[in-house]
Amino acid sequence: MNAEDEEALSYFMSKEAPSRATLANLIMDKVKEKETEIMTLASEKGELGPQRTMNPKVVAVYEGFAFFSLSRSVLSSRLTPPSS
Repeated sequence: MNAEDEEALSYFMSKEAPSRATLANLIMDKVKEKETEIMTLASEKGELGPQRTMNPKVVAVYEGFAFFSLSRSVLSSRLTPPSS
């Protein structure tokens, strides 16, 4: 390719490469749009957060289980002697 060819080619080529949306990007954009739509509808109805939509007893059981399992793992890590 000589200089004339390169100059002619530069007229047809863009200096900046166009951004291409991948399938993953398109899917994630749709997911974010749907999440925003759901959050907007929930906030308009005053139903934000799982505590307002779930039975309070169910929430309490899951919170208690989370605390129990976390405290158990912390306790077991303290009782386990370091390996050498």
